[in-house]
Amino acid sequence: MNGPCTMNNGNRVFFMFNYKFPPFFIISLFLFAISCYILEKNVKVKHMDKQIIEHAKELLATCDSFLLSTNDRNGFPNTIVVSKPIIRASFYNLKFYVNGNGQTVENILHNKKGNVCCFDEARHESVLLKGIFSVEDIEEFKLLKDRLNHYQKELNHENPVVLSFEVYTVKVHSQTKTFWKDVDDFDDH
Repeated sequence: MNGPCTMNNGNRVFFMFNYKFPPFFIISLFLFAISCYILEKNVKVKHMDKQIIEHAKELLATCDSFLLSTNDRNGFPNTIVVSKPIIRASFYNLKFYVNGNGQTVENILHNKKGNVCCFDEARHESVLLKGIFSVEDIEEFKLLKDRLNHYQKELNHENPVVLSFEVYTVKVHSQTKTFWKDVDDFDDH
């Protein structure tokens, strides 16, 4: 029957076909529709994930100043401003030039977790990276000297070291919206 029909409970339903489909076919069709929806949503999410990473890479490449945050022995944050990474081994690993005798290195030796942040004030955009720091001694300063900017060379640290930062979480603020993602969730890591 085509057209509206009233069920015993008073709800109106519409039959669109004269043929009664078997229940397994209807269930299969329903499951197919759900899987198509989930697949489409996953494709959109993966596209958004790649956009987040690409935007974060762009900000990391264009920013000149970075904030490194560690936690002191009492759990309070300690933040320093440093120049851009001297080495970007990949998006997931950044290396910064710092003083090995400073509070930041002391904090990392007790708690490796920390944040790296940079921002573009004119565009109101920022990237916050959460991850793990490690301290690397500089064995051959001459090899590193070419990577330092003018200011870093003037610092003349008594005990220069490289802080290596491994990214675990990416948070990007852009166009009045904030997006974040754990690195484990990315396929191209």
